[in-house]
Amino acid sequence: MKKTLLALALSSMSFAAFAQETDTSEAETPPEDAASVEEQCTELKAFEADINPKLPRRVDNLTEVFRVLVNCETKSVTYEKRFAADRRSIAVGFGERKQPEHTALHCSENGLARAQGWTAIDVYYDAQASRLATLVTGPDDCPETE
Repeated sequence: MKKTLLALALSSMSFAAFAQETDTSEAETPPEDAASVEEQCTELKAFEADINPKLPRRVDNLTEVFRVLVNCETKSVTYEKRFAADRRSIAVGFGERKQPEHTALHCSENGLARAQGWTAIDVYYDAQASRLATLVTGPDDCPETE
């Protein structure tokens, strides 16, 4: 699960090796009972504790992940990301354009929403620490599979 979480957080090929280094989990399965949800929470909290000291990490030329937050009560993982650019250089409607990609990523076969049943939240900030957009994808956002 850690490998998947980091890959989803960064969604960049340049971090594949780093993600592989942090993978200590077994096969990923969706939660079926309270015990497995508690197990997921424990694993995600360990991931949060492990990854945050290693951040920030560049995603691309303009974006870095600088914090990961796990909320077990709401079954959500928040990835806080910062653009190394001024708000004026970010096109209007960024969040609306980015949301379908976010949903596709987290509703994929190994995505956090589909595979784990957790909600993925990406919060984007500009270089001045002003919030630009919040993208949210939960299990209910994933289309049914056949």
